[in-house]
Amino acid sequence: MDLALLRKYGVTGYFYQFILESTKFFILEDQDAYNLYFKDAVQYLPIENNYVTQLLESRDPAEHRELAKVTILHFLSEKKPWKETTSYPAAILPAMRLYRQYRQAMRTEYQLAKQVPQLTVLVLVDDEHDLARCLESIYYQDYPNLAVAVLDASSQPAQVYASVAALR
Repeated sequence: MDLALLRKYGVTGYFYQFILESTKFFILEDQDAYNLYFKDAVQYLPIENNYVTQLLESRDPAEHRELAKVTILHFLSEKKPWKETTSYPAAILPAMRLYRQYRQAMRTEYQLAKQVPQLTVLVLVDDEHDLARCLESIYYQDYPNLAVAVLDASSQPAQVYASVAALR
């Protein structure tokens, strides 16, 4: 988008009014609004530049792309990479892991952990099956300086180690 041109012609106000009048027709929210408002005034990019995670689950292999070749990845559904992933389809998990790797790299690059005190989270393992869900919910928090201590008294150690290793 040419933001300078949009500002020059005051498009923002018109665009907001358009959204208010037509939002009931949207499925993909902002994507639909942009596509409808700028209908014939856009140049569409190849799918790798605007890939959506739903295509990872598609039964049509022609819609699948290697994540390494995708430049912009949209999480358009309720399946977000900052939420718990233990119940999500396996096809989306690599994309979520990639998002989290980028997020961790940004935390490291900007040294966000040094800007706040460390917070220790104690996790008591009563049931190794709930451990993955619990660790996942801690992992997707945006607090950048967490230390997690897993206290295990009654579960199977091998399964606990596997759950912890899967999130590293």
